[in-house]
Amino acid sequence: MKKRWFASLRHGIGWRPATWQGWGIVTVYVVFLVWDFLRIDASSHSISGTLIAFLPELLITTVILSFICYFTGEKPKI
Repeated sequence: MKKRWFASLRHGIGWRPATWQGWGIVTVYVVFLVWDFLRIDASSHSISGTLIAFLPELLITTVILSFICYFTGEKPKI
């Protein structure tokens, strides 16, 4: 890989998109989460049921995004 998709933040720990590939990954992440929330909400009978069903998928998806950022971006500066 020639260019890093994600750059480390100047303040704090984390990444920000640095290339179009990084922005594409973040866009897919956000679109998937919105779609997933709406899918779960359509079959749920309460907001608490929706949130309880959505939370594990949010966590798993965020962990996957973090791994992608770690392996395709700059190493975090601690």
